[in-house]
Amino acid sequence: MSLLKLTAALLNFQLTQAVRSGDLNEFQKVFEKHIDLFHKDKTYSLILRLSQNVIKAGLRSVATSYSQISFDDIRKKLGLNSNEEAEFVIAKAVSDGVIDARIDREAECMLSQRQADLYCSSEPQKQLHKRIAFSLSLHNDLLKAMQYPDKSATNKFAATDEMDQEEMLAALEAEMDEDDDM
Repeated sequence: MSLLKLTAALLNFQLTQAVRSGDLNEFQKVFEKHIDLFHKDKTYSLILRLSQNVIKAGLRSVATSYSQISFDDIRKKLGLNSNEEAEFVIAKAVSDGVIDARIDREAECMLSQRQADLYCSSEPQKQLHKRIAFSLSLHNDLLKAMQYPDKSATNKFAATDEMDQEEMLAALEAEMDEDDDM
């Protein structure tokens, strides 16, 4: 593997890790260190837009970890410049449906809504039952189709054993003419 490909793979890994973890500071370090490469590859604007995904991932992580957290703590965790910017980011994430939270402006904090654990409910069992019922129904229908052949097909050709070849040819020609009329 060439040195350029190895460098690109390492850079992609570092960027991916920063986006997944929501670490804006790490993302900024990698971005600033390799900004010339991004201009050269013409991916600068694409990488620049990734910073919003880093913020969203970090905010999603914070929202699931804390039921109540101040704007100042969010600012520090996400590496934002001001509490107002943190409030704006939270408001945008709530309106976009990224997180389930609300803003308390008086206390200057974000209140996360507790998400119900879906696996503690009976919903997974209902879905599994629905899938099993469909599979069993399909299986039973296939078994019935294999056990009972179509009666009209067997009646047409049952009498052919008794016919001689000339009668069989005449019957086939008649069937072909009927099919052409349809």
